Amino acid sequence: MELSTVRYFHKVARSSSIREAAEQLHVSASAISRKISQLEEEFGQPLFERHARGIKLTQAGEIVRQCFHDVLQNVDSLHDQLGELNGLLRGKVRIATVEGAVTYLLPQAIASLHSAYPNVFFEITTSGGADVVESVLEDEADLLIAYNVNPDARLAVVAHIALPLYAAVGANHALRAAKSLSLRDLSTTRIGYLTESHGTRRLLDNAMNELSIYPARTLVTNSVESLKAFARHGIGIIFLPRFVFEREVRSGDLIAIPIDEASLLTASLIIAVRRNRRVARATQELIKRLTDLIV
Repeated sequence: MELSTVRYFHKVARSSSIREAAEQLHVSASAISRKISQLEEEFGQPLFERHARGIKLTQAGEIVRQCFHDVLQNVDSLHDQLGELNGLLRGKVRIATVEGAVTYLLPQAIASLHSAYPNVFFEITTSGGADVVESVLEDEADLLIAYNVNPDARLAVVAHIALPLYAAVGANHALRAAKSLSLRDLSTTRIGYLTESHGTRRLLDNAMNELSIYPARTLVTNSVESLKAFARHGIGIIFLPRFVFEREVRSGDLIAIPIDEASLLTASLIIAVRRNRRVARATQELIKRLTDLIV
């Protein structure tokens, strides 16, 4: 059995779609379909149930998925260990993270690591915090960087950095001169939100629910850049960790205002890996550089 077959099957099982798996793997959907058909013939039973809205693993398929998952993990570990044995740092570091970290945190750490070890390359995916966690737990990523992640015993947190939420407003906003703000001050203010999968949104919702504050949602988006543009043009107020919009603060496009709310002051950014999973040296080196930047 070819390793490519294992990878094809695992990607389809993860995405529940042959078409989506084909796009991610940059191969044709027909090539993946042939490999799956060959596997089903070899094992003598169907591995997927096919529906109008996609495909789903059968009981046999779930057994195969777990086995193939272990195979791929061992292959990746083998490559890492052989490279380390030869005294070379090489391989791939897969990072699951939120948008803000990609723009303002990761580039510096990656540049530092690449300069020292040019044979390491990187794969970055961005999504909301819940999806970021799932990527690491499913071994689709080696480490995660996310904000206000719900505790999970399956994760091993390697860095925990206190990063309170700030309000951000444009240079012409009515609140631009405020030294601090309470959430109660914002009950009639236009607010821009990230979608519910983001840790900042969950944190903000919980704080407002506790105070029975329900301001109008003028904008809801999964894009941090769109959110900042909303504030920059004076439409309303947004809430983000300060490092995410520090560039705009320095340029004068946005003004950072502290929030006087205990639950928002205790929020944090975490870097984590899956517990009990071997962490390759390349990943360890990236983690070290990240923590040096933000601790």
